[in-house]
Amino acid sequence: MERTLTEEAFGIVPIHLPESGDRTQALFLLVQHRAGHWAFPKGHAEPGELPLETALRELAEETGIDQCTPVAEVQFVESYQRQGKSIQKTVTYFPAWVTDRSTKLQPEEIQDSAWLTAEAARSRITYPANRGVLQSAVDWLHNLPIPG
Repeated sequence: MERTLTEEAFGIVPIHLPESGDRTQALFLLVQHRAGHWAFPKGHAEPGELPLETALRELAEETGIDQCTPVAEVQFVESYQRQGKSIQKTVTYFPAWVTDRSTKLQPEEIQDSAWLTAEAARSRITYPANRGVLQSAVDWLHNLPIPG
């Protein structure tokens, strides 16, 4: 029997709210990896790195965004088998508020990026598990208490 290997990665769901604070107009940042698929920024931990540290480092490396406000106590998780191999991959994402939408993409790994509404992001994301992360983020966003 083939042994299932497990792999773990961490990422950020970058969220930009308009000045009005209207959550229905929130934008989500997706990146297009060199392999062609669209997803949220993510990557593997370096030795001794905590999950949130990994997620923030990967966001900065892949998109150039190093100023954001992560919500550490909220996590969205996706799991999937990788391409028929016995690799169970789990990716934990943290939402993060981003005010400056400018990006500087990492050319070795990322070929494009886009800030999209939830609806546009849903149709752009390549894999169903990542669409589930988007839906969890949208649900979380709509259930946040209104400030003030």
